[in-house]
Amino acid sequence: MNRYKYYIALAITSLAVGFYLGRQSVEIKTTTKVVNGKTIKKLVPIEQLVPIDVSMPTQVTYIERKYNGDTIYTVSPKDSTESLKNVLNDWNLKRVYANTIFNDSINGRFDYKATVQFNKIGSFEYEFTPVKTVITKEKKRVLQPFVSASYSTIDIIGVGGGFFYHDLGFEVLYNKNYINGNNGLSFGIKYKF
Repeated sequence: MNRYKYYIALAITSLAVGFYLGRQSVEIKTTTKVVNGKTIKKLVPIEQLVPIDVSMPTQVTYIERKYNGDTIYTVSPKDSTESLKNVLNDWNLKRVYANTIFNDSINGRFDYKATVQFNKIGSFEYEFTPVKTVITKEKKRVLQPFVSASYSTIDIIGVGGGFFYHDLGFEVLYNKNYINGNNGLSFGIKYKF
């Protein structure tokens, strides 16, 4: 009878030690990736596009500009009908500005598009795609204890436990045979796929 108490005490002690080691032994795998957020696209209403300061220079300068393809020639300033015509043409000219303010993995991407005509901003729209850094930490136990119970069709009942080290498991099972009354231990090895 003392022998069985020894086996039971050994099994309980093994389970307790395995449980403690299993709680303490962890591998941490950290994965970091940058994820684009939802793109915000907005057209700013014209009512909000008001200047914050309007001033007139003390001296008005008349200049003549001649456009030749992409090249702008500036001729010496003079007060003439031709200069007035160039000012009116420049006034009516519609300009579209578009650029990327920033595009990086920290802030995201910010693009804008603005139109200017009649010496005023006609429209302003922007598109902003934020980014966020997602850090995923995966914890995996190196030692995972387990308990087990079994029943055989030849009237053998078993109770035991063991532990997995990574994917390889070791098991000790106490068996009781109800036909002939024999008791014993069985040892096993398991592998997780």
